[in-house]
Order: sequence, then structure tokens, then C-alpha cells
Amino acid sequence: MVESMTHTTVDPDRFLISIRQWGSVLERLDQELSQVIPAREEDFLALGANIQAYTSKSRKMAREAADLTTLTGGEEISQIVETLGYELNQINEVCGFTSRETDLRRLEKVVRLISSLETRTGSFRKIVRTLQMLGVTTRIESARLGEKGRGFMNLAGQVDSLGQNIIDHWNKIVNDTKILHEHVTSALHRTGALVREQRSVTEEALSSGHKNLETLVRLTDQSGAASQTLSSRTSEISSHVGSIVSSLQFHDIARQQVEHVCEAVEDMTQMLLVGVDGEGEDAETKMQDLACWIADVCSLQVSQLRQCGVAFEQAIETLTGNLSSITDTVAAMDRDLRAILGAEDNSSHNALDQIEANVHLLIDFMQGYSAKSEELADIMRTVGDMVSQMAAYVANIEEVGAEIELIALNASVQAAHTGEEGLALGVLAGAIQRLSMDARTLTDVVADELRDISEHAHELLKLADISVNTQKLGQQVGRLEEMISSLRTLNQQTVQTFSEVRAMGAELKRDLLDQIEAITFHHPMLAELRQAGDAFMELANQALEHSSRDCDPADRPERLKVLLSRYTMEAERMVHLGLDQDEADAAQDDSGVDLFGDDDGVELFGDDSNVELFDDDSRTSKKPEQREEDLGDNVELF
Repeated sequence: MVESMTHTTVDPDRFLISIRQWGSVLERLDQELSQVIPAREEDFLALGANIQAYTSKSRKMAREAADLTTLTGGEEISQIVETLGYELNQINEVCGFTSRETDLRRLEKVVRLISSLETRTGSFRKIVRTLQMLGVTTRIESARLGEKGRGFMNLAGQVDSLGQNIIDHWNKIVNDTKILHEHVTSALHRTGALVREQRSVTEEALSSGHKNLETLVRLTDQSGAASQTLSSRTSEISSHVGSIVSSLQFHDIARQQVEHVCEAVEDMTQMLLVGVDGEGEDAETKMQDLACWIADVCSLQVSQLRQCGVAFEQAIETLTGNLSSITDTVAAMDRDLRAILGAEDNSSHNALDQIEANVHLLIDFMQGYSAKSEELADIMRTVGDMVSQMAAYVANIEEVGAEIELIALNASVQAAHTGEEGLALGVLAGAIQRLSMDARTLTDVVADELRDISEHAHELLKLADISVNTQKLGQQVGRLEEMISSLRTLNQQTVQTFSEVRAMGAELKRDLLDQIEAITFHHPMLAELRQAGDAFMELANQALEHSSRDCDPADRPERLKVLLSRYTMEAERMVHLGLDQDEADAAQDDSGVDLFGDDDGVELFGDDSNVELFDDDSRTSKKPEQREEDLGDNVELF
């Protein structure tokens, strides 16, 4: 309040002049104050509409973000995780089977057996040469006997012919053995290289696949955690919006405070128009009382306008602070979502992109593995075919040996019938028979070795057939391709939703920052309130100059009781009752203070259950009368 001043007398003429001046000033103040709030009405309504738009955008962004976490942590991706894990186990089972070292050991055994076959060449040649020598000797002995030895001459020719057959068959075996040795040696080297390559590629494919599996599992885990984080983020935004709505209510509160000041101005104007009746000491007393009343009312309006300006400025700061906090929360949501997908600002790839690319590599590996395994199978089939052919040659040699043995037996019988003269031929026939038996024994050894080669080749072929199960590999590739299709669809939905959320977040951040920069209408309004307060202070000082006695503060309640009865807000009453500025401001911010009296039932700054940004099932049973727009008879928010 303005300090009282003491004068000895009141100059009536000068007082009347002051009354007219004060009336003019009050009329001007009334006009100016009546426009302080209405002049910003459009700005404030636009701000309210923008806040509603931001709320809608925030709600939509939250829904899209929730959809994104559902995509990356839902049933479909869990199915992909299960499929990929199963296929990796299948790959490990199929591909690990042929990469065993036993394959190489079998081929090494075949090489040793073939080398052993080659050593049999000398033994066969020795047998054939001996047969040839016995054939020549038989011819000589047959010629010596003349007519009696003619049958032995034919026998010698047959032995020579059969020996040549053995040579021919064995030469084929030798030639095939060389080719077989080349094939198997080449197969050994190629198989070793292929096995090493397959082992390396298999390990790489399985390692990559397991990493993909870990990435998918981590993605689902992160999505679950992100759902909780996003829920917290949306709650933060809801809280900020609720605070913003409360801040916006200060517009109507300030309007009412200024209206009450204008009513006080009208009261003073009316009092000044009535003037002072009477003469002498009575008139002087009335002038002094009027001056005190004007001083009290004006000084009270100074306090009311100051408190109004401070509260309004604090409300604007709260509003912009909450808008800024929403911007930070939206940015945090964007970071959370980027972390889920592993996406960077400078990269178009995310975790699902990388997994899809790696599964494509896995499919390529499976198809390449099939081709290389088929190559091994071809080698084994060639070995098997050649061994089968060589076995046929051995059978032919066995047949020739049996014929020679039969011929030698017949020769022995014929020599016995010849008598003493046929003894030498009998000895030759026995030698031929023994050589045929040696040939049979050697042939049996060769046949056994060929059977061993055939068995190993058959096992290798069977093993190759197992690993080259084209149908099984094709089924695996088909399942992987189906998984790729599901993954691609999921990825497209995820990327689209992610892009939409990021775009909405970027737009919302941009709008909020622009809005914060655009909130300037309160600056001229606060300046006008300060100017009006200065004018009231000047009037109060001038009024006190016309008072010849102190304006006793104890009389103020009586003088100002009409004004007190008009107030609808506790902060106004506290200012009126002479509380300091901090106490009045605290009353304005106190969540327990009913700013609109006991009749309207509106509590602006408590827990605002009517501000709901995101869906809450617990509030679906809200009574019809508890709508967001029902903020009280004295509040028009938008």
C-alpha cells in the first residue's frame, strides 16, 4: 500500500480539479484494461487449438510406436525365431555328416588298394610268360612224338590263346586301374579341398545363422523392454499435457482479475462523479475520506495487477517448459525406437534388413553345398562304375583260368593214355595245371581287392547320396525362402511404421519448437499491466496528497469490503487482505486451493483426471458429467 501523507487543510478547488483529472485517467485506464485480455483472445484460442493438435499427434505417435513394438516382439517374429533355430539344427545335422574325416580316410584306403592292384601286374605277366614257355615246350614234345602227339599240339595252341586272353583282360584292368588311380587320387584331393571348404562355409553359415538368431531374440527382448519404456514416455507426455492445460486456464483467471480491476475503476469513477456534498469541515472530511478511499483502491489494484502479471508469466513459463519437455520426450522415443532396430541416421539398414541378407547367404550356401556334394557323388559314382567294370574283367580272367585248368587236366589224362612216351607231356600238363591254379589264386586276391574298393566306393557313394539329398536340401531352402518372405513382409511393415513414427516425431518436435518461439503475446500484455499499475500508483500518491490526516489501515477493510465481496479467486482475496506477493503467488499455484470459491466446484491445479492423452482402461467408466471440457462455470479453456 502507498504510505499515508499528512496535510493541515484540503483545498476544495484544487481537489475538484484533481477529481476531474483522476476521472479522465480512470476512464482511460478502464478502456485500456478492458482490452488487455480480449486483444489477445485470438492468439490464445490459436494456442489452445495448437495444443489440442499436439495432443492428437502425440496420441497417434504413441499408438504407432506401440504397433512397432508389437511387430518386433510379437507372435510372427517369434515364429521366425523358431523356424530359424530349427533350420540351423538341420543344417548342422546334414552338413556336419559329410565333413567327417572318415570320408578322406576311405578315399586314402581306396588309393592304397589301387596301388596294390598295380603291383599285381608283374605276377600276372610271370604266369602268362610261363604258360607261353610251357606251350612252346609242349609243341616241341608233340612234334617229337609225331602222330601220337598231334592232340598235344592243339592243346598247346589253346593254352597260348587262353594266355593271350588273360593278358588282354589284365591289360584292360591295368589301364582301368591307372585311370581309376587318377580319378581316386583327384577325388582325394578334391574331396579334401571340398570338405575343408564345406566345413569352413558350414561353420560360417551356422555362426552367421546363430548370430541372426541371437539378434532376433535380442530384438524381441528389446521390444518388450521398449514397450515398458514407451509406456513411461507416453505417461510423461500425458503429464506434461495435463500441466499445459492447467497453465492455459490462467488466461481466464487473468481475465477475471482484470475485469475485477475494471469494476473497481468503475466504482472509483462513479464516486468521483458524485463528488462531495456540503460545506466547511464536513465537506473537508468527506474529501479526505474520498481521497483515502481512492488511494486504498488504487494501491490495491497495483497489487492485484502485479500478482496477475506474475502468475500469468509463471503460467506461460510452465507452458513453454512443458512443451519443451514434450519435445525432449519425443526425441527420446525416437532414440528408443532406433535402438530396437539398430538403425542409424546415416544407414538405410536395420536389424531385420541384416538378418534377411544373412538368410539369403544361408540359402546360397545350401544351394552351393548341394552342388558341391553332388560333385563328390559324381566322383564316387565314377569310381563305382569303373570298379564294377574291372570286376567283370576279373571274372573273365577267372573263366580263362578255369578253362586252362580243364585243358591241363585233359592233357594229363591224354598223356597217361599215351604210355611211356607221354610222360614228358604229362609233366608239362601238370605244370600248366599248377599255373592255372596260381592264376586263380592271384585272381582271387585281385577280386578281393576290387571288392574292397567297390565296398568303399559304395559307402562313399551312399554317404554322398545322404549328404546330397537334393529333395531334403530343397525343402530346407523352401522353408528358408518362406521365412525370408515372412521376414520381408514384417520388415516392410516395421520400416513403414518406423518411418511414420519418426516422421510424426520430427513434425511434432518441429511444431513444438516453433510454437515455443511463437509464444510472445504475453510480453506486451505484461507491459500493459505494468503500465496500468504505474498509473494506479500515481493516482494513489496524488490522492494521498489531498488528505490532511493519515488513512488509517485499520479502516481499510470497512472501506474496501464491497471489493472483497466480488472476488471469486483466493489469490485475489489474499492480495486484498494484505498478504505479501509470495504468499499470493503460492495461493495461485497451490493445488489445494479452490480458485473459484466453494460454489463452482472447480479445482484447477489438483490431479486433473480429465486430462487424458493416451487410452486408459481404468477411466472408461468415467461419468458423463466428468468431461474434459467441464472445467467450471468460470473457465473457458478453448
